[in-house]
Amino acid sequence: MSSTCLTYPAKMELFDLPSELFHEILVYAVLVRSVRRALRLRLVCKKFYYEIKPALFKSRLLDNFRAVNVGEFWYLKNQHGAEEFWHSYLVYRVQNETDPGIGRFTEIRCMAQDICREAEMDMLVAIDGLCWLALEKITQWCGHISRENVPGSCRERCRPMSLLSAAAYFNPKSLAEALLLDQHCPDDDNNGPFPSPMQVAACRGHFEMLELFQRHMPETKVYPTLDNRWTWSGKAGFSPIIGAAIRADMAMLRLAFYPPSRDSPESSDFCRATVCPEVYKYIEGFLAQPSQLHSPSVIQSPSVIRHSEWGNVAMVGFLLDCGGNMIDNIETALIAAARRCQEEVIDLLLERGADPNYDGPQDMLLEHLTIEMAASTGSLKIVQKLLAHGAYIHEFPESYFRCPPLFWAFATEHTAMIDFLLANGATLQDRYGNATLAMAECCDLDTMVKILHKLEPPPHNDSTYALSYCSQVL
Repeated sequence: MSSTCLTYPAKMELFDLPSELFHEILVYAVLVRSVRRALRLRLVCKKFYYEIKPALFKSRLLDNFRAVNVGEFWYLKNQHGAEEFWHSYLVYRVQNETDPGIGRFTEIRCMAQDICREAEMDMLVAIDGLCWLALEKITQWCGHISRENVPGSCRERCRPMSLLSAAAYFNPKSLAEALLLDQHCPDDDNNGPFPSPMQVAACRGHFEMLELFQRHMPETKVYPTLDNRWTWSGKAGFSPIIGAAIRADMAMLRLAFYPPSRDSPESSDFCRATVCPEVYKYIEGFLAQPSQLHSPSVIQSPSVIRHSEWGNVAMVGFLLDCGGNMIDNIETALIAAARRCQEEVIDLLLERGADPNYDGPQDMLLEHLTIEMAASTGSLKIVQKLLAHGAYIHEFPESYFRCPPLFWAFATEHTAMIDFLLANGATLQDRYGNATLAMAECCDLDTMVKILHKLEPPPHNDSTYALSYCSQVL
């Protein structure tokens, strides 16, 4: 009997491994490092940049990742990196999920099949479009994307309305007409994964589809009276106005305001659903009490802060010109802009006199200062900009949650920011240094631990708050 001996090279590089084995190694690396640190692996090299995302998707860690409001108003935001990332994850889950009890993934795939039959469309194109349509609602569960679920009976009851929204998106009129003949109201905000059909039709610019929906609207519909809402001087459907405002299309907006069948919504949310000052002013003219919109404590401040975070420079300038305030009780526009690395908005706010060191009213400190937020996102350019405008580099008011930018530079493993801050007077020779070392060791940031130990003198590990600090990083 003869035996065959396998020979292996004395040394094998990681990239020399078979692609399947390399991918499995990355999956386990992702599982060990958690989502944020796994994403940083994309900076290692070009191959990692492209291979980490499929490994992260396969790990399904994103199902329970705490991504706050990632899909909310995504269509109004000026940067779409996070939204495109989550959209691609939804596409992956819809294509690969087999258990109908997990999320709405199989439900979306079934509706994509229905659309393909009606519109003779490629399946991947249908799934891609429906995942954009579902992005806002299906990511609303903070940290539980797979919890966006409903009981089977409710799901079946909502399915025709969801399919009608899908028809409004892709514009197959035959499918929409068949569903409308079954007495499904096109203005219902159902419990499905999509917005209402009329909002979708208006947002997509499908005039004929919206007119079809308007003809099938009931003549009357009762809304509960809420004291904290503004009344309207005109009558129109609620959801198509939202869709037209999102689209910033004046022709569509006029069609939404003057439908054949009329309704009486009582909300000012329409003004928040646009990035176009012209559309904002047009909608404001329909409010029974438009002057209330100019009260900074009611609408304008939240709008300034929202559009600052979303990067809509023109709207921020317009709202400030209307008397909007850059500050409310829990946040500032500058902090919101720093959170999403909106450099142009930050430039505008600083020109308008925004204080980078504002820490809240006397009786309620803000959770974080602007420079903390900028450092935690890893934006060295914004940190430099804020320091040039007098932001604190180290002298922080006492707060349980606050940490100086140098802490966040270590937390994000940003060596260039660490060098810059140390060269400009930042120090770790106090409780912040102890907390930084504790965080780095607790989060297994080995390279950062080595850098910290090289400092003179090195900080001591004070583990008192290590877990709480670590929870902010991972």
